[in-house]
Amino acid sequence: MYVQISESDILRTSDIVAIIDQHSLELSKESAVGYLSEEDVSLLTAGHYKSVIITTNSHYLSPFSSHTLKKRVYENHP
Repeated sequence: MYVQISESDILRTSDIVAIIDQHSLELSKESAVGYLSEEDVSLLTAGHYKSVIITTNSHYLSPFSSHTLKKRVYENHP
């Protein structure tokens, strides 16, 4: 199954390792990109990100909240 993580991006749910709320990290977008390996981070929003999605291959800064993303994942995998 797949989950939509931004307006135009989807991920295979089996590749998702963790979904972390931005407030839990207390990092700005610039700090998050610096903290995580730059080549492994995909910015999915021009504005503020609300969650970090960690997959087996990369990290994504998503404009969707972690609650919304988790709800979408569980809707696809009851």
